[in-house]
Amino acid sequence: MRIVTFFSSVPFHATYTGKLEVAPSNLRQLYNDGQYYWRATVVLPPATKPEFETECVYEADASEAVDQPPGTLSQIMVYHVKRAFFVRVHQLMLPDSETDEWERPLLGGPRGEPDPKDLIEDETWYTLIPEKVPKFIRRKRYEEG
Repeated sequence: MRIVTFFSSVPFHATYTGKLEVAPSNLRQLYNDGQYYWRATVVLPPATKPEFETECVYEADASEAVDQPPGTLSQIMVYHVKRAFFVRVHQLMLPDSETDEWERPLLGGPRGEPDPKDLIEDETWYTLIPEKVPKFIRRKRYEEG
Protein backbone atom coordinates (compact mmCIF):
# COMPACT_ATOMS: atom_id res chain seq x y z
CA MET A 1 0.00 0.00 0.00
CA ARG A 2 1.32 3.45 -0.96
CA ILE A 3 0.16 6.84 0.18
CA VAL A 4 0.39 10.06 -1.84
CA THR A 5 -0.19 13.56 -0.49
CA PHE A 6 -1.37 16.63 -2.39
CA PHE A 7 -1.16 19.99 -0.70
CA SER A 8 -3.66 22.78 -0.57
CA SER A 9 -4.79 24.61 2.55
CA VAL A 10 -5.02 21.15 4.15
CA PRO A 11 -3.15 18.13 2.72
CA PHE A 12 -4.98 15.43 0.77
CA HIS A 13 -4.01 11.81 1.03
CA ALA A 14 -4.69 8.74 -1.07
CA THR A 15 -4.09 5.05 -0.61
CA TYR A 16 -3.41 2.82 -3.60
CA THR A 17 -1.69 -0.48 -4.36
CA GLY A 18 -0.78 0.02 -8.02
CA LYS A 19 -0.20 2.86 -10.46
CA LEU A 20 -0.99 2.82 -14.19
CA GLU A 21 -0.13 5.42 -16.78
CA VAL A 22 -2.93 5.60 -19.33
CA ALA A 23 -3.80 7.57 -22.46
CA PRO A 24 -6.05 10.62 -22.01
CA SER A 25 -8.92 8.83 -23.79
CA ASN A 26 -8.70 5.89 -21.35
CA LEU A 27 -8.65 8.18 -18.32
CA ARG A 28 -11.61 10.14 -19.70
CA GLN A 29 -13.52 6.84 -20.18
CA LEU A 30 -12.87 5.80 -16.55
CA TYR A 31 -13.92 9.27 -15.37
CA ASN A 32 -17.10 9.24 -17.45
CA ASP A 33 -18.00 5.64 -16.54
CA GLY A 34 -17.67 6.50 -12.84
CA GLN A 35 -19.87 9.59 -13.31
CA TYR A 36 -17.44 11.53 -11.13
CA TYR A 37 -18.36 15.03 -12.34
CA TRP A 38 -22.04 14.29 -11.80
CA ARG A 39 -21.44 12.79 -8.36
CA ALA A 40 -19.26 15.77 -7.32
CA THR A 41 -21.64 18.51 -8.46
CA VAL A 42 -25.27 17.34 -8.35
CA VAL A 43 -27.42 17.10 -5.22
CA LEU A 44 -30.17 14.50 -5.42
CA PRO A 45 -32.87 14.44 -2.73
CA PRO A 46 -32.90 13.45 0.03
CA ALA A 47 -29.20 14.39 0.13
CA THR A 48 -28.31 17.95 1.08
CA LYS A 49 -24.94 18.03 -0.68
CA PRO A 50 -23.14 16.19 -3.51
CA GLU A 51 -21.67 12.74 -2.87
CA PHE A 52 -18.08 14.07 -3.08
CA GLU A 53 -16.44 17.23 -1.85
CA THR A 54 -14.51 19.40 -4.30
CA GLU A 55 -11.70 21.85 -3.68
CA CYS A 56 -9.93 24.21 -6.02
CA VAL A 57 -6.18 23.74 -5.40
CA TYR A 58 -5.00 26.04 -8.21
CA GLU A 59 -6.58 28.97 -10.01
CA ALA A 60 -5.20 31.51 -12.48
CA ASP A 61 -6.37 33.46 -15.50
CA ALA A 62 -6.61 31.12 -18.48
CA SER A 63 -4.00 31.58 -21.17
CA GLU A 64 -5.07 33.47 -24.28
CA ALA A 65 -3.95 30.37 -26.19
CA VAL A 66 -7.03 28.42 -25.00
CA ASP A 67 -9.29 30.79 -26.96
CA GLN A 68 -11.88 31.36 -24.22
CA PRO A 69 -13.67 34.59 -23.20
CA PRO A 70 -11.65 37.13 -21.18
CA GLY A 71 -11.96 36.45 -17.46
CA THR A 72 -11.99 32.64 -17.88
CA LEU A 73 -10.14 30.88 -15.04
CA SER A 74 -7.90 27.83 -15.36
CA GLN A 75 -8.53 25.64 -12.30
CA ILE A 76 -7.21 22.40 -10.84
CA MET A 77 -9.93 20.73 -8.78
CA VAL A 78 -9.62 17.78 -6.40
CA TYR A 79 -12.59 15.54 -5.62
CA HIS A 80 -12.34 13.92 -2.20
CA VAL A 81 -14.17 12.39 0.73
CA LYS A 82 -12.87 13.50 4.13
CA ARG A 83 -9.59 14.67 2.53
CA ALA A 84 -9.09 11.26 0.81
CA PHE A 85 -8.20 12.24 -2.76
CA PHE A 86 -9.48 10.22 -5.67
CA VAL A 87 -9.88 12.53 -8.68
CA ARG A 88 -7.86 15.52 -9.93
CA VAL A 89 -9.15 17.48 -12.94
CA HIS A 90 -8.37 20.61 -14.90
CA GLN A 91 -11.27 22.83 -15.89
CA LEU A 92 -11.90 26.21 -17.48
CA MET A 93 -14.39 28.24 -15.46
CA LEU A 94 -16.18 30.74 -17.69
CA PRO A 95 -16.54 34.30 -16.37
CA ASP A 96 -20.34 34.49 -16.47
CA SER A 97 -22.61 32.76 -14.01
CA GLU A 98 -24.60 30.61 -16.45
CA THR A 99 -25.56 27.17 -15.18
CA ASP A 100 -26.93 23.99 -16.70
CA GLU A 101 -30.21 22.30 -15.76
CA TRP A 102 -28.51 20.81 -12.65
CA GLU A 103 -27.30 24.24 -11.45
CA ARG A 104 -23.68 23.39 -12.31
CA PRO A 105 -21.60 26.24 -13.76
CA LEU A 106 -21.04 26.02 -17.51
CA LEU A 107 -17.40 25.23 -18.25
CA GLY A 108 -15.21 26.20 -21.19
CA GLY A 109 -12.91 24.08 -23.29
CA PRO A 110 -13.62 21.82 -26.24
CA ARG A 111 -16.10 19.57 -24.37
CA GLY A 112 -17.32 21.98 -21.71
CA GLU A 113 -16.32 19.41 -19.06
CA PRO A 114 -13.48 18.91 -16.59
CA ASP A 115 -10.40 17.19 -18.02
CA PRO A 116 -9.25 14.35 -15.70
CA LYS A 117 -5.55 14.18 -14.81
CA ASP A 118 -5.55 11.54 -12.02
CA LEU A 119 -8.11 9.06 -10.75
CA ILE A 120 -7.93 6.43 -8.01
CA GLU A 121 -10.40 3.59 -8.46
CA ASP A 122 -10.31 0.07 -6.97
CA GLU A 123 -6.98 0.87 -5.26
CA THR A 124 -5.30 1.67 -8.61
CA TRP A 125 -3.99 5.14 -9.34
CA TYR A 126 -4.59 6.01 -13.01
CA THR A 127 -2.54 8.92 -14.27
CA LEU A 128 -1.75 10.30 -17.70
CA ILE A 129 1.16 8.97 -19.71
CA PRO A 130 3.77 11.75 -19.55
CA GLU A 131 4.10 13.64 -22.81
CA LYS A 132 7.69 13.26 -23.96
CA VAL A 133 7.59 15.78 -26.79
CA PRO A 134 10.18 18.60 -26.48
CA LYS A 135 8.64 21.97 -25.61
CA PHE A 136 9.66 23.65 -28.85
CA ILE A 137 7.82 20.96 -30.86
CA ARG A 138 4.72 21.22 -28.67
CA ARG A 139 4.72 25.01 -29.09
CA LYS A 140 5.08 24.71 -32.88
CA ARG A 141 2.36 22.04 -33.08
CA TYR A 142 -0.03 24.24 -31.09
CA GLU A 143 0.64 27.27 -33.31
CA GLU A 144 -0.08 25.16 -36.40
CA GLY A 145 -3.21 23.50 -35.00
